[in-house]
Amino acid sequence: MAWFAGRKAGLLLAVAAAVVWSVVERQEGLRFSSSLIPLWNALVRLGFFVITAWLVAAVRRMQARESQLARSDALTGVANARAFLEAVDREIVRMRRTGAPLTLAYADLDRFKEVNDTLGHAGGDELLRMIAVRLTESLRAVDVVARLGGDEFALLLPETGASAASVALERCLEGVRTAVQAAAGTPAGVGATIGAMVFRNPPPSAQAAIRAADNAMYRAKRAGRDRVFLTEDAEAATPDPFSGPPS
Repeated sequence: MAWFAGRKAGLLLAVAAAVVWSVVERQEGLRFSSSLIPLWNALVRLGFFVITAWLVAAVRRMQARESQLARSDALTGVANARAFLEAVDREIVRMRRTGAPLTLAYADLDRFKEVNDTLGHAGGDELLRMIAVRLTESLRAVDVVARLGGDEFALLLPETGASAASVALERCLEGVRTAVQAAAGTPAGVGATIGAMVFRNPPPSAQAAIRAADNAMYRAKRAGRDRVFLTEDAEAATPDPFSGPPS
């Protein structure tokens, strides 16, 4: 009970178990050499049950915390790469069942190295935290924001087509701009470039979906940075006249 329902439920059951045990002893008419022995036995059982319930609940909370830490980015608190891949896999499965569209976006911060050079790594880390908050606030509760590493974020928008995704991602871009403006001393030109792929057909894997969004982000970089570039999976087969990442 303590494991599945929590500490309070475990403690209540512990007290109930100790009371029931004492009642059963009385009904069976067990005799003891002293009238204090039944009370002592009841207290020992209650103490054992309570301590066990408390420890089990504590282990459960520790396990839940460790699991959460293993799925969260230590710096920003948003999902990490592992949790994001799992979320994409789940949405691909649901997409195959429902046929609803899926949007996956890749956001790369522009000229972020200049932030570290100017404000130091502590200033850069603080800006990343602020950006993570702004991205999360710009999206729905069902959407997923993840930091894949460095200054790269990924966004998962379930059941979202091109028009709704465009509005949401422009809101994310504006959120990044707000975070940059709020960080005193941030060098000019720091912003974000967001590339997104709208899948009308289920992608073969989470890795393939992320690669498609990453390619869209590079196309946005080549188009001039600090913008959203959104494409659909039907367009993904069209040869891109550009090749390689921007300089």
